[in-house]
Amino acid sequence: MKKLLLAALALLFLPSTGASQEGPLLSASLEAPDTLRLGDRISLTISIDHDTNDQVVWPDTLDLGVFELLHNSASESLTGEGRRISNGELVLAAFELGELEIPAIPVRVLRADGTEETVSTNPIDLVIESAGLDESGDIRTIKPPLGIARNWWLLAPWVLLAAALIAAAVWSYLRMRNRRETAPKPKVPPTPAHVIALEALDRLERSDLLTKGETKQFHIEVSEIARVYIEGRWGIDAIDMTTYDVLIELGKVDLPQVDLERLRDLLNRSDLVKFAKFRPTAERSAELIGLTREVVDSTRKHEDQEVAA
Repeated sequence: MKKLLLAALALLFLPSTGASQEGPLLSASLEAPDTLRLGDRISLTISIDHDTNDQVVWPDTLDLGVFELLHNSASESLTGEGRRISNGELVLAAFELGELEIPAIPVRVLRADGTEETVSTNPIDLVIESAGLDESGDIRTIKPPLGIARNWWLLAPWVLLAAALIAAAVWSYLRMRNRRETAPKPKVPPTPAHVIALEALDRLERSDLLTKGETKQFHIEVSEIARVYIEGRWGIDAIDMTTYDVLIELGKVDLPQVDLERLRDLLNRSDLVKFAKFRPTAERSAELIGLTREVVDSTRKHEDQEVAA
């Protein structure tokens, strides 16, 4: 497949206090197929030309909208004359059709004099087409149905066996239903969603996943605890949704903005580890337990106020 290299996304970002030729220079290039289809890989390379004494801080989490981050990596190289180039490569894919946009990606640069600058790429518009046809460009014709034997005497035993099985299944169902209807049905109140979530967080905190280096499994369980809580608290089918769709649905409920941002940070950081092979430190990973508790405690109190009202 032919690749199209789009380089010309370079922009110079200078400090707000005044222009300087020694400031960081950001450029970006996009490598993608000529015709983008669902699931095609898109390589976005961000390069920052800066002083060797500066420090480039890549973002911990990325809000890429409908695009999924498949892989990310970082590298550096010296150019001479006290300059260094820091590169960040992102491999993305989209599974939605139409005109899409890769959002602007901000990068912090810590200057040697103690100041800080933020440089950012421009948003990039892309068009994702369907999964495509075969190479000839024609739609394949439907194959004709297979023939069925017309010897009904051969089919008769199988028909009788199927009828007997159906009759037995109906009889068993009716018998079990009668037993259930006559048996007493104790009413057990459902366990509140916040109790389930807090107990699960306690078990995860006592586990040795991070000690054993199982960072990915730890983030999978944190994300699952949060999604189960979202489903129990607001009735959103978060288990089977992408992070993007979950955040869209959360935006429709009466949720404080601070809790929405906490959930966005929690789910995005988990996705980076689950799908992009990003490996934070154990201390950084353990922060997600406290962040999840804050969301549960905050929204549980909000829920109690609604019940009292």
